[in-house]
Amino acid sequence: MADQPDRRDERDEPDESVAPAENPEAPARAKGKPRRAQSTQWRVRMAVYLTFLLVAALAALEAWNGVVMNERAHREAALQQRVTEARVEAYALAQNATVVLTQPSQREQALTQLTRRVGHAAAAMPVIEQMLGRELAESEVRKRFDTWKLAHERLRERLSGFVGPGIPTDAEGVETALRNMMAEADAAATSADSLADTLASMHKRSTSRAELIVWVQVGLLVMVLLLLALLVIEPMVRSVDRRMASARTLAGPLRRLALVPEYTSSLVLITDRHDRIRWSNPAFTQVVGWRYDEVRHGLPAEVLRHPEADGEALRALRDAVAHARPLRQQSLHRRKDGADLWLDLEMKPLRDPAGKARGYIYMATDITERVAEQARTRLQWLALPVGVLVHGPDGVVTDSNREAERLLGCSREDLIGRRLPDAGWRFVRDDLTLCPPGDLPAERTLRDRIPLIGEVLGLRQGDGGLRWLLVNSHLQIGMGGAITEVLVSLSDITGRFEATRARPVAVA
Repeated sequence: MADQPDRRDERDEPDESVAPAENPEAPARAKGKPRRAQSTQWRVRMAVYLTFLLVAALAALEAWNGVVMNERAHREAALQQRVTEARVEAYALAQNATVVLTQPSQREQALTQLTRRVGHAAAAMPVIEQMLGRELAESEVRKRFDTWKLAHERLRERLSGFVGPGIPTDAEGVETALRNMMAEADAAATSADSLADTLASMHKRSTSRAELIVWVQVGLLVMVLLLLALLVIEPMVRSVDRRMASARTLAGPLRRLALVPEYTSSLVLITDRHDRIRWSNPAFTQVVGWRYDEVRHGLPAEVLRHPEADGEALRALRDAVAHARPLRQQSLHRRKDGADLWLDLEMKPLRDPAGKARGYIYMATDITERVAEQARTRLQWLALPVGVLVHGPDGVVTDSNREAERLLGCSREDLIGRRLPDAGWRFVRDDLTLCPPGDLPAERTLRDRIPLIGEVLGLRQGDGGLRWLLVNSHLQIGMGGAITEVLVSLSDITGRFEATRARPVAVA
């Protein structure tokens, strides 16, 4: 066996249909795990699902908060820019008005610019108010905005007076107009600065709130992860530790158990759900002659099929596989070299926890020599010069040889399955009196549990003559003390017995 290749094919993917460790005849035992284990698994599963949902919710909230804060930052930056532009615009308006008042040569151009700037400032006010939106709900923002709006409107009204014939030309009028205009411009700029400061403070507060929300979310996430560790990871680690400890405990016995099919003299085959061979032990190659790589994926019924085998045995095997039923039978098979191989074959389905057949295991013993010996014994039995009848514990004949059939003048079919008292034979004792059915050797032996030696019985023939038989009986006792069978031997002593009866008796 040194040159035998490894019977496990590395190219084969692991076949989950083959589960040799399962009890082949216990499909229902593994249908449900213990209730406690199911409850624990349910709790762990629910904890995992809830954890994933919470993490997903926190992630979605964080994403939404980021989007909101980003939009708010852009809007507040735009507001800051608009307010700053309005502040600059106030001084630009004052500068244009100064040119109108103090430089008559450039008055025409300055008036055009002033008119355009006043219109632009008037159009920017509603835009800024719209951009403020929700911020106007804040009393401080509303107050600062109204102050800035009022100051800006006064500045525009003051500047509108410079567009037309009412422009002062005297020095005192120009000075007064410039002083009033600068006062209005300073008021508009100051109110714009105040609004900008208020918006900046509000932005700082909202940023702080956003950061607080982020930290709260981080804290919640940490708590969720801690709960996950306590409710899921820690029980899983304990379960893995228990399984590893159990595996270490079982490793030695399992290794020793794995040696059994490797070193047993019995043939072992393991097949998948389709009854294709997936494993064989060394004894299979040694007895049958086929290597594993030669029979891999083959059907056991086809690999070992004998052309002269009993068709009923083959049908029984196929039917057992088709219906996932265990089977045991003695049947004729063929070796690789074509020699006859008698096997005591036992097949059992391998079932998964749901009870479904996922494969089959074949265990067989080579009984070729025993069958041959039984055949030789049977031939000797049939050729015995002494008739032998085998009776069951109920007195029914279960077997007979040819000499017994000749002595009783009947065929084997007439004997098997019948009791001698019911067969119609008439027996007499050596004194020619009729032997009652209950006194026949087999009946007496079964009744009295005593073997008989040297009994003489006469069997009435069809022509009226007698055939004298020397009868012995023997008991076969089983393990429980019950009679399993009675053997009755018959010898023809007709000539000797009649000669003895005809001899005269000497008188003293």
